[in-house]
Amino acid sequence: MSHTKRWEDLQIQDNFLFLKVMQNGDLCRRLLETLLDIKIRKLSYPETEKLLATNPNKLSVRLDVYVTDESGKVYDIEMQASKPADDNRLDLRTRYYQSMLDQSAIEKGGRYADLRESFIIFICAFDPFKLGRRRYTFRNLCVEQTVLALKDRATRIFLNAKGVIGKESEEVQHFLNYVAGNAAEGPLANDIDAEVARVKQHDETKAEYMTLSALLADERDEGKAEGRAEERLDLITSMLSRGYSPEQISDILGILLDEVKSLVAKVKLIQ
Repeated sequence: MSHTKRWEDLQIQDNFLFLKVMQNGDLCRRLLETLLDIKIRKLSYPETEKLLATNPNKLSVRLDVYVTDESGKVYDIEMQASKPADDNRLDLRTRYYQSMLDQSAIEKGGRYADLRESFIIFICAFDPFKLGRRRYTFRNLCVEQTVLALKDRATRIFLNAKGVIGKESEEVQHFLNYVAGNAAEGPLANDIDAEVARVKQHDETKAEYMTLSALLADERDEGKAEGRAEERLDLITSMLSRGYSPEQISDILGILLDEVKSLVAKVKLIQ
């Protein structure tokens, strides 16, 4: 992230604002119903930014929007505004997210049958696979017999707001157009846009964003060479205490993951 947007310029594709909007349980339910063409009778109130850590010595995962429905199905929704530097990063991230979801679902002494059906959904403001499709759905298929799929209850979906190939419902297309930066159309996109406007009128949420922005601006200020390393360590310590994973700190601060891990190790030594 080369710069921090002004509060007034935030859009639904900006992660901070998306998380706040998805705290509206009705909108979150409607979004899932629209994207997956399903009906959800009851959705647990969105648990935004759920932290998964099965072992304190392992990389923790902070999911953007983690919800379950009345049947126990698990949904993780992630907003991705820009393409990571490493083209394979989203692929590998979903693999790790799935493993952590599964580990958190099975308690000690549990059974494989306890694994719930899960959907990891990345909403991208770019084409993650450069094939022009609006939707990329992945399940585990047999290479030799592609009609044969593992019944492992795991689905990963990437939605491309800039896609042109593949038929989607009118409401899904309206939503993707909205994520791409166009004016809201249709009931769902219009209601999400109204919630965006409501959230942006909330002074406490604005103050939270401005505080984070100020921290990041200080971190990027090249003129503060003296004491910059100490400030960076303080910032990472603060972010760790709030549950951010090293990978997320790397994404937010725009510094190499190896450097983040090195600083995290220093934080643990200090503590």
